Amino acid sequence: MINTQLRKTFETTPMKIIVEEISFSKSAFAVNEKGDSVFINARLVTRMGLDYGDILVGHCIPNYEDKRDHTPWRCIQVEKIENLCH
Repeated sequence: MINTQLRKTFETTPMKIIVEEISFSKSAFAVNEKGDSVFINARLVTRMGLDYGDILVGHCIPNYEDKRDHTPWRCIQVEKIENLCH
């Protein structure tokens, strides 16, 4: 019998990001301190109650290959730090 790991962990890159845009579909785009674009999916936006100006620690992985030229990163987990607009 082959021993398989049921839950894989992703090696993420933690980075400080600020939410700049939330789309009509509730996904969001943020920017990190180096100026790279970061994608946050609608599930995370809704679950975390994200809004414009939120400063987060994003745990990111490289974005899908066909999207990396424009948006190099995507978050798989976020933690709120503060909001600049409220």
